[in-house]
Amino acid sequence: MENNKLNLLTVGMLAVVLIMTSGIAAASTPNLTLTPPTPAPTPVVINMSDPIQAIADYFNGNITKEEAIGTVATLPALSMSATPISLAINIPTNVTFIVTSTGVPISGASVTLAGAASGNGVTDSSGSVVININATSTGTISATASKSGFTSAGTTIIETMVNGLPIPMPPMPAPTPALINITNLEISPQYGNYDLQTGKSKTIFVTVRNKENRSVTVMPVVVITPYSMYSIEKEWVAFSPANADIPAGGSQRFTINLTVPKNASTGSYNGQIAFTDEVMPTSYPEPYPNYVHYMSLSINVWTLPVVQIMTSYISDQLEAGKEYDYEIRLKNTGNEPVNISPVIGSDTSNYGPYYTPPAFTDDAITITAPQAIPANATGTVKVHVNVPADSAGSYNGWIELGIDDPSIMEGQGRVSLSFNVWKQPVEPFAKNFSLMEASPITIEITGSSYSSYPYPVPASGQIMTAKQPSFEVSLEGIAGTVVLNLTKTVVKGSVSVGGQPMPWGNDNAAYQEMNPQYIETYKANVSAGDWKLKVMPSNTQSFDYTITIGG
Repeated sequence: MENNKLNLLTVGMLAVVLIMTSGIAAASTPNLTLTPPTPAPTPVVINMSDPIQAIADYFNGNITKEEAIGTVATLPALSMSATPISLAINIPTNVTFIVTSTGVPISGASVTLAGAASGNGVTDSSGSVVININATSTGTISATASKSGFTSAGTTIIETMVNGLPIPMPPMPAPTPALINITNLEISPQYGNYDLQTGKSKTIFVTVRNKENRSVTVMPVVVITPYSMYSIEKEWVAFSPANADIPAGGSQRFTINLTVPKNASTGSYNGQIAFTDEVMPTSYPEPYPNYVHYMSLSINVWTLPVVQIMTSYISDQLEAGKEYDYEIRLKNTGNEPVNISPVIGSDTSNYGPYYTPPAFTDDAITITAPQAIPANATGTVKVHVNVPADSAGSYNGWIELGIDDPSIMEGQGRVSLSFNVWKQPVEPFAKNFSLMEASPITIEITGSSYSSYPYPVPASGQIMTAKQPSFEVSLEGIAGTVVLNLTKTVVKGSVSVGGQPMPWGNDNAAYQEMNPQYIETYKANVSAGDWKLKVMPSNTQSFDYTITIGG
């Protein structure tokens, strides 16, 4: 501060000395012509911060009067920054202003606000000041820093926003589109999606119709589709003819041969076939040309897996407290062993406050598997399920087989698991009914048999029999229990013939049995009164009953 005052004082003194010197020379020697001193041959380096030296340089003839006054009068400039520079209206915000000069913090500088908000503050020893700003309208806020001995800082602009969003700017008028001269061609079809096995080919046909009144030359080429994971290679596509001159109103049919190499990776490949080099004009640069006359092409490349999963899912009805064993068969059709590393997995994200938790956790399932499937052989993955005694509900998961086979796409190398857990009831089902008079009755019980796939593997030395439903049926009244005569047993179901093929290598793929049922019919002569039908089911999760009175 004292240096700045000295500079200003020195400037005034220098100005007075220069004026007095000029006046004295003029008064004492009115006829004398003043000759400016001869400049020194070597340039003089002027110390901008030393006004005394500037006066001495003037009297020594090193600089002119104007240079001396300009040198001494030069003041250091302030600069200022603000953080943040965007505010939301009606939300008080602390804004930090930092004032410096040639990179050095300036204390005691006044910061004054104007515009969409007002306020002021003085910088501290670090050159900063915090001002709480509450903008009440949209617009801009100007901040100015000033201090004696310095030139004022440039204006800092702070934008105010509505609800934290930038102030909407008026829409810019759309540029007037230029006249577009595009050849009128019709491409048919405009899109093609094909499945191709590696090493195989497919022939497609595309027709180009010329709707102009002049001849048009077309030459189809393959172009890359932007942002596609897999792009169709130019070598995969052959055109016949390679080009054609289509007369006015005429058409040309192109034969396109698609060939996928044997070593191509499986996946979805995309591309375009451009028939001309015409592109859509745009008012801004495009990273890729937007062709006018094109056909979109997509090829889903697949290949037969080396390892075939002959058991694609496991589904069964499990009784709580029991254990079950299943087998997953894998067939290696290649000439080299293929490693596998199966792991259990399930999706627990579906179990929330509105969902029932799974019947049991993954640790109830044990997997035993070889490290590899031998060449041209079949391997077995064994699955053991130990159902907890207190479990109920359902379990859905999968076994990721971890097959080291690049031809198996993501998600295809797994076996789905679906289990329903039930408990054998302790008490029988009871149904009360009444007879107004003595009458013969017929009682029919229908149980649904759960279809297991694959069927559980029997333990060593045991014979696994079908899970056929069975029922203990009784009829009780005031006079006691009536003997029910089992008069008929019916086993029925529905079979689909080749409608949905079973997994690889299933010899019974031509037939699929669905909804098997087991029906028992009982008859008795019953007297009038109140009666209670009791049914104890086994090996079924549901059954139907029918009571027919009379006949």
